[in-house]
Amino acid sequence: MLPVFDATAEGPDAYDLTGLGKGGANIGKLKKNYNKAIELLVELATLQTCFITLDEAIKVTNRRVNAIEHVIIPRIENTLSYIVTELDEMEREEFFRYFFFLLGIFK
Repeated sequence: MLPVFDATAEGPDAYDLTGLGKGGANIGKLKKNYNKAIELLVELATLQTCFITLDEAIKVTNRRVNAIEHVIIPRIENTLSYIVTELDEMEREEFFRYFFFLLGIFK
């Protein structure tokens, strides 16, 4: 599960009653822009944390893939070639055993 961060506002709003001239409107715009910036920064922090987590997961997966490609698959291929070699040898032995059996019958 990837982490998700949320922005929270705590404490009273000290500028609720500001209304002199255009100062109150400017402070209101500033608060709105500041809150939007905080939300974007929190979203950015969430994405950055997700990217770091995913990067670690990708590194672990790449290590596993490398282990499979360079260790496990070669071992399986060696085992398979050994089995094939042994089966071929058993087949040749059986063929000669049968051949000499037939030679013994027809003498």
